[in-house]
Amino acid sequence: MLMTQLAASKYRYYRWLLAGAVGLAILLISLYTRYYQEVRNTEQNQRMLASRVITKLNALLLPAEQQALSTMSLVGQPCDSVIPTLRFRAAQNQALRSLLLVKDGTIYCSSLFGQRHYVFTTIF
Repeated sequence: MLMTQLAASKYRYYRWLLAGAVGLAILLISLYTRYYQEVRNTEQNQRMLASRVITKLNALLLPAEQQALSTMSLVGQPCDSVIPTLRFRAAQNQALRSLLLVKDGTIYCSSLFGQRHYVFTTIF
């Protein structure tokens, strides 16, 4: 049985419409999948970067913390007698600019400037 010209054109139209809809659906699904993958990849890269930064900062600050702990024994001693030790210890560590001795909330000795008298709370 032969289809009429109108039925054939309708059939062709629906076939093109269906093919276009399927193509559009595949395009949208693939775009969404790619977007989701990129978001996950970006989040993973950010987590890795944050982890590396934390590791590097810890590695940088650990010697400073150890230097601070070893310098605690100098607190309370006169500045003139401990300043050579302070300067030597500050020079040993690349992460430190200077070491300060603080007693009762007052900075009384600095490895850079020597004897000082600054109330700690007024500086910050």
